[in-house]
Amino acid sequence: MTTEMHITISLLSEKLQNLLGLAKGRFLIFPGLRNSLHVAINELKLILSFLEVEAKNNTSSGNSLHARILPNVYFAEHITDVFLLNANITRSRSDSVSAVCQIILQKPLMVFPPRSQVQFTTKMKKIVNHFKASYGELADWLEVLDNLHCN
Repeated sequence: MTTEMHITISLLSEKLQNLLGLAKGRFLIFPGLRNSLHVAINELKLILSFLEVEAKNNTSSGNSLHARILPNVYFAEHITDVFLLNANITRSRSDSVSAVCQIILQKPLMVFPPRSQVQFTTKMKKIVNHFKASYGELADWLEVLDNLHCN
């Protein structure tokens, strides 16, 4: 596995973890988005594990997989950045008095507009499906290979 691929996937996973962490605070995130984040994070972890095993076994499918997954990782990183940037713009536009009232009343802050959450969720689901399609055909082969090494 290339260092570039590992770093890129790790950074994206960290961004998604941070976004998921906002849901535990006082920011309102819809369940669909929360679920999509969990699924995407798990898929990224699986991809990292998959690529590490391939690297240990010196298989050639890693380059092919790299070529299929990396553009999707970059796209996922891009839409995550755009989503967070739009949320920051929305937050800065909000009236500071309204924000103070929300803090005093202990109500969740709607930093992520509902429409943006739905759009982001839909895009993340598509990207996860691309990830699964990219390594799905190789997963059975890798499992067999891994079982051979374990036995």
